[in-house]
Amino acid sequence: MTWISLNADIFARLIKTTFPWWPIGIPITAVIVILIWMQSAIRGYKGLEFISFIGVPSALIMSLVGVVAAFNVTNGFSMITTYTPENPLSFTAATASIVGGWVFGATITPDVCRFAKSKRDVIIASLVAFIVGCLARNNSLDFRRNCRVCFS
Repeated sequence: MTWISLNADIFARLIKTTFPWWPIGIPITAVIVILIWMQSAIRGYKGLEFISFIGVPSALIMSLVGVVAAFNVTNGFSMITTYTPENPLSFTAATASIVGGWVFGATITPDVCRFAKSKRDVIIASLVAFIVGCLARNNSLDFRRNCRVCFS
């Protein structure tokens, strides 16, 4: 198994789970996903541009639909913001999650930033991502509620 096949399998399962009406099985969907990704590698930046032309608007639309659906199902996000898990994270799991997120971000940033048009774009994107990431983590992660081992 390779990295690309694992990602294609995960992506195919995501498609099948998200869209139950999807008529194609997971193995064939994974092959289709690999072929789409492969065309971007074959065509270089033109292929990447093609994938981005389709992928970015699709991701934005699906994200918006997901937010609206969550808002409608939870009557204004109150169920989401007051959710208490049945099995809270241990201190170790919570710490690993946060450190892992930072490590992933530090690792992937140079890979993504190489496509920026200027150093200025990299700095602006990094600052925005850092601020949004910090605000999202600080507002959504309540250690006292989610980490019973440490604060009980």
